[in-house]
Amino acid sequence: MWASKRPGPPAGGPQKKLVIKGLKALPTLPLSYKTDTLERLRSAVHAIQQNQPTTQGLEELYRDCEGLCLHKFASDVYEMLQTELEKYTRQQLLQIDRSPDTHAPAAILDQTRKFWDDYTQQLTMVRCVFLYLDRTYALQTTNVASLWAMGLSVVRQHLVETNMRSRLVRLFINEVTSERNGQLIDRPSLASIARMFIDLGLYAQSLQPSFIDATRDYYRSESLRMINYLVPIKQSAGVSAEARSSGPTDVPGYLNHVQRRLDEETQRVAQYLKPSTK
Repeated sequence: MWASKRPGPPAGGPQKKLVIKGLKALPTLPLSYKTDTLERLRSAVHAIQQNQPTTQGLEELYRDCEGLCLHKFASDVYEMLQTELEKYTRQQLLQIDRSPDTHAPAAILDQTRKFWDDYTQQLTMVRCVFLYLDRTYALQTTNVASLWAMGLSVVRQHLVETNMRSRLVRLFINEVTSERNGQLIDRPSLASIARMFIDLGLYAQSLQPSFIDATRDYYRSESLRMINYLVPIKQSAGVSAEARSSGPTDVPGYLNHVQRRLDEETQRVAQYLKPSTK
């Protein structure tokens, strides 16, 4: 057998050892990193709110958000985003709320509908940019809402703290009353307002109770008015034209009117109200 031999030192001198020295100083972030990155993200939020293209791509903005979160600035990003959403919501809704009721009350509902449609679309895009924040900081931190829930709470808080919630409910009911009186209304606009109240958690506590009370009062008044013109069928021929035009002149006509009203309310619930309202 061959005996193994350990190789000797290289010719010409002793073997050199590799020495790894520690870093003299840990790498640090630029002093303006946090400020500059937050400003880029803030500018992107403004562009989204104004329906303008962002100066940076969505992927680059996502990386900016991710970098801030990895460097322990997630709470600052969240606070900045909440502040910008609050400022935008306050500005838009106060502008709508300044219009007097006497000036096209249906227009106020339509403007609110447009705000809500635009806002939810913007919030979807904002969440795409800040997705890393949503899936880490918001998800893992106690008492911190998701970005979507936070965005909705901003609108809900403004409506509750101002008189606008009550005003929208009143205008909504006025439009329904106009429709019951035979006028044409914008049903899709009412459906969007009802959906907004549902998404904000205000439908059951604000819109639905007021709507039911107004409905009860409307039909109580109508039924009392029509009952005053009820006459036996044999006497219906002798009823004046004024009375005949004000309501049914006999019980079958009254019952037919009631059934028609029930059908109208069923359609109303199906088209722009929550099914529980029925």
